[in-house]
Amino acid sequence: MISTRSTPARGDIENKLSKYESELANCFEICNFSSIDALLSSAKNAIKNENIKAVFFSRGGNDSTIALWNDIQFVSDLLALNIPFYTAIGHSDLITLAEKFSDESFTTPTDLGYSIDKVLSELERERKLKAVIQGQHSEIGSLSSSLENSTHETEKLDLTHTNTLQDIAHKHEKSLQTLKDIYKHKENKLFKILFGSIAVNILLVLVYIL
Repeated sequence: MISTRSTPARGDIENKLSKYESELANCFEICNFSSIDALLSSAKNAIKNENIKAVFFSRGGNDSTIALWNDIQFVSDLLALNIPFYTAIGHSDLITLAEKFSDESFTTPTDLGYSIDKVLSELERERKLKAVIQGQHSEIGSLSSSLENSTHETEKLDLTHTNTLQDIAHKHEKSLQTLKDIYKHKENKLFKILFGSIAVNILLVLVYIL
């Protein structure tokens, strides 16, 4: 923000910027607005900082120095900086050449201050909204992870129950087979006893006959 020392040129802008990050409130470069060379020098020095994405020129009042902004070479040099530049150069009804070629012009520093405040307020709102959305995404991720863990636990329980039922069924099958074996063994033993008893009776009958 290239400005003069006068309060009208930067007072409203400083008031608006003071609500935001401290580096924004300290972004002013004081310059002699009656000298084209001084203005260009200030702009060139400012854009050496790679964080500077645009240059603002702010001056108050309607005096003879406003004529500088109609200088063709000066405006050409501003365009040659290859960086967006904005103007708020006073209360004059005259629209200067620099204003026509600027990325956007504001009638007064006060208008510029309000516009900057509006943009920064919107950016701050978007920043807070992004923070809320990121928080919701994090919460959704956590819930999704919990659900996945619950699903895994359920699958493990199902597998455990299935294995338990299979073990019980296997044990019952073994018990049933054991009972069948015992019954068959007793059946064979009983058959042998009955057969032996019949054989003895037959022998006794034969002996009696003979």
